[in-house]
Formats: sequence, structure tokens, C-alpha cells
Amino acid sequence: LKFKNYLSKYCYDFNRCCKEPIHNRDIIFPNCIWDDYYSDIVANGTGSICEGDTIYLTSKLSYPMDSVKYSWTGPNGFTSNLQNTFIINATSIMSGDYIVKYTSRGFSSKDTVKITVNPSPVINIAGNSKFCYGDSSILEAYSKNSKLKYRWSTGDSTEKICVKDSGTYRVTATD
Repeated sequence: LKFKNYLSKYCYDFNRCCKEPIHNRDIIFPNCIWDDYYSDIVANGTGSICEGDTIYLTSKLSYPMDSVKYSWTGPNGFTSNLQNTFIINATSIMSGDYIVKYTSRGFSSKDTVKITVNPSPVINIAGNSKFCYGDSSILEAYSKNSKLKYRWSTGDSTEKICVKDSGTYRVTATD
């Protein structure tokens, strides 16, 4: 006979056959094995993302329970009462530990997930913005982050491009 001093979901006989739901242990049932009504929680998240992306936070109980209340807390005063939640347009100040806690019938468990929001790279463009008809100009994208990959509005994927026509040129950098 195992007995713990908290609520149980069901009383089983020694053959693990469910006898009946039990919500009151004030009465001792002989020949009863208690199935303890407790669950751990596991937190998951997007891990490492870039500024402007969405942080996704999920939680799952190791054992299904009813009447569950969830509570998320995190950096910069973040709170949520949803089991699974998200934060759009993440910024670097949202990096840190996010903690989810559940409570149900007097029981609780919590877990932590670390989220890192990397700052967007600063891209500079150098080159002559004015040139004469028939001439050309070399535009160069550069950043302190040397691992960036560039994509120009022309379709080029190099750091430097040669332009011969007037117009607007855009560059996107990814890592």
C-alpha cells in the first residue's frame, strides 16, 4: 500500500484495476494503491531568433490534468496565462529565461526555457550616389558582422555591385 499526503485521482486494487475515482482520503481503503494526481510541466521555445521575429512559447504536462491554470513570466515584465503563447516583433531586451508554472488542485510544477533575441545587423552602403550618364558606380554593403550574406534588389548576392542605371537599390542581409 502506498500513501502520500495529497489528492489522488483513482484508487486501484492490487491488480491495477481501477475501482473508482477518489477525491477524499479521509477514509482509508484497505487493498488500495493510490495513483497520485501530479504532473510535471515541460517548457519549450524558439531558442535563438533575430529581432523582429516571433517568440513561440509552449508547455506540455507529463500527465493530463483538469482544472489547470498556467502562468508564464519572463524578461521585461512579460506575463501570460495561456498554456502556449507567442510574442511578435521580438527585441533584444526580450532575451532571457521564460518560466511557465501550472497549478491544479493544489499541485504545481514549473520549468524554464531560455530565449535569445539577436539584434538585427546594421548594414551600411558605400559608393557614389551620383554619376553621369554612361558611367557606373560601385555600391558596397558592409557590416561589423562578417558572416552576413547579402541579397541586392538586382538579384546579386555579393557585397559589391556595379550599377549603370539611376534608381533605388536595396540590400538585405541574413546570417
